[in-house]
Amino acid sequence: MHIDTFHDPILSCAQAALHQVLLRHRQPDTEHLSTAHPAMLGVVAHGKRRAPPASHGHGKLIGGIGKIVGKIADGMEAEAEKLAAEIEGIISKCAELYVDYCYASWTGNEAEKQKLYEELKFSTCDPLWAEAIIEYEELKVSHGQVQYVQLQWPTGLTEIADTVKIAIVGDWGTGTALAQGVLEAAAAHQPDLVIHLGDIYYAGTPAEEGPNFLALLNQVFPGDGGKPGIPVYNLPGNHDYYSGGQGFFNGLGVLGVQTGSYFCLRTAQWQVIGLDTGYHDRDPFTVDSNITFLTKDQVEWLREAMGTCGSRRTVLLTHHQLYSAAGDVGQTKEPDGETVYWGVNPYLHKQLKPYFGQVDLWLWGHEHNTVVFYSPVDAQGKLDMPAGRCIGSGAIPMLMAEDPYTPATGLVGPDGIAVPQMNMTYQLGNDGTDYNHSFAILSLGSSGATVDYYQVPQQGAASLLLSEPVPPPITTPTTAKHAPAAV
Repeated sequence: MHIDTFHDPILSCAQAALHQVLLRHRQPDTEHLSTAHPAMLGVVAHGKRRAPPASHGHGKLIGGIGKIVGKIADGMEAEAEKLAAEIEGIISKCAELYVDYCYASWTGNEAEKQKLYEELKFSTCDPLWAEAIIEYEELKVSHGQVQYVQLQWPTGLTEIADTVKIAIVGDWGTGTALAQGVLEAAAAHQPDLVIHLGDIYYAGTPAEEGPNFLALLNQVFPGDGGKPGIPVYNLPGNHDYYSGGQGFFNGLGVLGVQTGSYFCLRTAQWQVIGLDTGYHDRDPFTVDSNITFLTKDQVEWLREAMGTCGSRRTVLLTHHQLYSAAGDVGQTKEPDGETVYWGVNPYLHKQLKPYFGQVDLWLWGHEHNTVVFYSPVDAQGKLDMPAGRCIGSGAIPMLMAEDPYTPATGLVGPDGIAVPQMNMTYQLGNDGTDYNHSFAILSLGSSGATVDYYQVPQQGAASLLLSEPVPPPITTPTTAKHAPAAV
């Protein structure tokens, strides 16, 4: 099973709207985000021409699928193939109209929007497409009414036991059997609490929050009244804000352990801080160039968290990455017109730099992979950024064909900082088509801390990929091109 998602609220909301309509009408192949439904496949195909993935039915379709099966059963394979091709062509055209309508609607092109709507409504397309448009328009409105909660320190601070085991999963909110398998593998380690690094698909709607996130948590960690039987903390990713964040904050109300979208957990020796990097990554018109950053209230809250932590060391958690070697984290234009492809997020770097000496490890998701980076050290061999680990492979399949372990070229860092490179020793295994999924177990104690990274294959038991202390031992990174000093 492959799940195509898009770093684009227009397409993500289009997928979310279509999925809800297909579920409502109990269409075949609607389990697992309707990924196998012909209509969703059509949206993905035409969505890729508008924006690369981060990843309707038709009146003849509903009866047509049954006809195909019947003809195959009767041994009429040639006629079945002909009918299938006819239906596929109709679905493809309807999907194209739907995708184009969604873009026209979101960009305010009223004339084009009306033209496409009438073409779709009065064509041979299934009425489900028109229903998906209605659902889409509701999601578009909710995107413009973004929910958010500002915290004032010490709100968001929770004291936890000095010895604690934390299961961490990233990009996990799909509701699929694979996601359940990852959480069950993590549960086998008997964690004291769970932290999700964000992204409930397709667009973090209230309708998706339940089945794709809360239901699986309750199934693996049974509780009462819809609340899991274990504390669960959740960070928002970009997908959680694509529909305005209502689903995310509704979910926080059910989980009942955090007030806002960022938090601080403290033991006597450690603090685990989760920050909201999703809020500023919801603009459909900057999906390629957008560089996310912290809201002003978080900057002030973080200053208090770091200033009052005493001798405690910090493990930092976000959805978005501080740096990447597989692709840029955003782009900017220089005055001379040259495009800078950032391998280190210059805005997060600037906002968090005052605390780098207190942060021993930074874990993030967003990229649907597990990556161990060489330690980011300067020319004198001293750490100039926290050690980083990407653990975003919680549930979205990463195809081998996507080649996620091949380093990108031309990436730069701010202020002469070298872009950390991937340690190829610790690559996820694969089944010949997809890479494995993963989770991490962070163990905090009075004598130190460790983090264990586990990979979970499509079939079979989880296995340890890497166990390391916190902070990780310093290793030598490869060099990378530097950016201009000023950002």
